[in-house]
Amino acid sequence: WQEAKQACLEKGGRLVVMETDEEFDFIAEILRGNEAYRRDVWTGANDIAEEGNWIWDGSDHQFEDLNRWGLVEPNGGTVENCGQLQRANNFALNDRRCNSVDVYICEY
Repeated sequence: WQEAKQACLEKGGRLVVMETDEEFDFIAEILRGNEAYRRDVWTGANDIAEEGNWIWDGSDHQFEDLNRWGLVEPNGGTVENCGQLQRANNFALNDRRCNSVDVYICEY
């Protein structure tokens, strides 16, 4: 996740932040329809600074305004602090270990 975040910053962007249900649905639909995304996808969601307090990295937008977690997520406690769109769960949000290797989406 940190490497994905850094790659976006170096390109003048940030990891994707989904501020509305419409934006979330738009991104998820693109991912569902694209065979290139056969893996989970990093987003800017994380609770690195404070366990259980999920934020969108690089944004002032309130995370609570968009609750698109998969069933029983987030469930990783202090071990899983970074948010991804999980392919196996129809690209719902999932918490995952930040050192996992996944593809990512930058926004500018």
